[in-house]
Amino acid sequence: MKTKMKSIVTVIAALALTSNLIFTSCAVKGCKDKDSTNYNSKATDDDGTCNYQGQYVYWWKKGFTDSCVAHGVANVKIYVDGALAGTVPITTPYYTTAPSCGGGALTVTKDLGTSKTKILTSNATLVNASNATLYTIPISNNTFAGNTCTSQEYLW
Repeated sequence: MKTKMKSIVTVIAALALTSNLIFTSCAVKGCKDKDSTNYNSKATDDDGTCNYQGQYVYWWKKGFTDSCVAHGVANVKIYVDGALAGTVPITTPYYTTAPSCGGGALTVTKDLGTSKTKILTSNATLVNASNATLYTIPISNNTFAGNTCTSQEYLW
């Protein structure tokens, strides 16, 4: 009876060890946040490797276009964190409401690394056909958020 009991305990211990190895080895590490650029739908264990990207669309209405044309503005230069993000002709179509990303005067996409949000500064200069600065639109803080499109309307 003692031998039989010892065999049962050995079998139970072996099963427990085997099931522990099976269940712990099935964990899939990866990014579990759907807002990230590297989301892994099969991940069961978030390993902190999520990366994010955010977008801002810069745009203006007819009144801005009309004022710019009346003052000799040919282009709008948009800067994000001090770097030129793009130059947009003032003749670019204007909008009545905020456009979606990719559809505005200029859409800027920024890698946010492992931060889900990041505050970046932006400003714009209004230049004439000779590229001389006529006006500067002051710096503003823009919060870029992972998997999000945010808009910034320029006003005269």
